[in-house]
Amino acid sequence: MKVDVIVVGAGIVGLFTAYELAKKGLVVTVVEKEPRPGMGVSARHANVIHVVQLPFSSLKSRLCLEGNRLYSKYSEELGFKLKRTVAFLAATGPSARLKTLLAARYLRWKLPAWVGVTAVPGRHVREAEPAASDRIAWAVRVGGYGIVDAREVVDSLVRGLKRVGGEILVSAEAVAASLTGDSVKVETSGGVTLEARGMVNAAGLYSDRVAAWFGDHFKIIPVKGVMTLHESPKVETILAHIASKPSRETKGGGIIPQLDGRTLLGPSYAEAMSKKDYGYNTADVEMLVAKFSPLLGSPPSKPVEVVVGLRPTTPGRDFIISRSHRSPRVVHLVGIESPGLTAAPAIARRVMEIIRKVV
Repeated sequence: MKVDVIVVGAGIVGLFTAYELAKKGLVVTVVEKEPRPGMGVSARHANVIHVVQLPFSSLKSRLCLEGNRLYSKYSEELGFKLKRTVAFLAATGPSARLKTLLAARYLRWKLPAWVGVTAVPGRHVREAEPAASDRIAWAVRVGGYGIVDAREVVDSLVRGLKRVGGEILVSAEAVAASLTGDSVKVETSGGVTLEARGMVNAAGLYSDRVAAWFGDHFKIIPVKGVMTLHESPKVETILAHIASKPSRETKGGGIIPQLDGRTLLGPSYAEAMSKKDYGYNTADVEMLVAKFSPLLGSPPSKPVEVVVGLRPTTPGRDFIISRSHRSPRVVHLVGIESPGLTAAPAIARRVMEIIRKVV
């Protein structure tokens, strides 16, 4: 079967990419090994549309800011719900005011003006977020955040892709790929062979394996994030501890409202044993509750669900958008970890610019 572009992987990044390509009139087929789209990395999210993504010099950070701005457009275009909110980066203790003022100055320097960064006293936090603790003395208020339901985003993208003529093959794992003249061939586990003028590797945790078929070598380090969901207290804003030392690995997680009314704590951050390591223990849950309870006026209720997500990180802890060294017709998306939910629309536009030069 001949098409213009094959996208390997029907997660949010692959679907956004396929949707953008199909909107431009290209014939696009997505191949997905799972029985339905969005069952990999995209299935286990904190559902946050980020603003602060460290380090600010990274491609990941730039694409998150760009993608954040695009989400309002796609929410209307595709019909999924986007709830805009703010984040309070909270500080306690006698040095809270100084710490907050310095952090706010730094963030205003690094972030665009549309974000709206201000330092506010604790009473302002509690006016905006009644569930916040009296122990919060000062906080940095960061605007521009959003909350979505990743499952709804996936379903909306599937409908949108079909509407513009794209196709998704599920239970069709890509098992081999090769270059033949001016085309790329992909074989699937279902016995279907696809031939196209371009290919996008959006295989998430397995993007390294797909890249290796073309002699391109990347290292994926699976990192595990544990999250807990609670019925109470209800929150309307994101609450997080202000970082005393910025880290490129994680912002430390937070208390995050969900569209279904529940409250999420996390995620944590730990290297996983394998790409299938979704295990957790009581200590993981207790750590999250202990870490975030000081930001709440009352302790969270018993978790009603524990979610474990895996992030496909790289040694450089940054997104990689790279043409194959063997052919400009193949684009690899590697290390697109959980902030890829935010960055996905911007990643799709970058890929479209590359692919349209060769297709």
